[in-house]
Amino acid sequence: MNAPTEWLITTAGQGAAGLLVWSWQALALLALAWLALKICRMKTPALRHQVWLFGLVAVAALPLSSLAIQRFPSLRPASPALNYAAEAPQVVIFSKGGSK
Repeated sequence: MNAPTEWLITTAGQGAAGLLVWSWQALALLALAWLALKICRMKTPALRHQVWLFGLVAVAALPLSSLAIQRFPSLRPASPALNYAAEAPQVVIFSKGGSK
């Protein structure tokens, strides 16, 4: 294959991997927001609206936070368990056929 095609395939693969990682993080975050609303039984619509709005803003900020962690390695979590939880989806994605 020629160089532009290889570059496009590599970039698309990295983008797909990033979207997959972001989607499970977004799912977990929004599931926590839903669970908090169900457990606390918040009655006021304004408070429920604020919880969902905060959840959606946090989901929108997830890609920026991952870029910040990649750019500044000193911000990475010191706990091995948190490192494993953060990097496990990428390991699964790249072991299936992608290249890192």
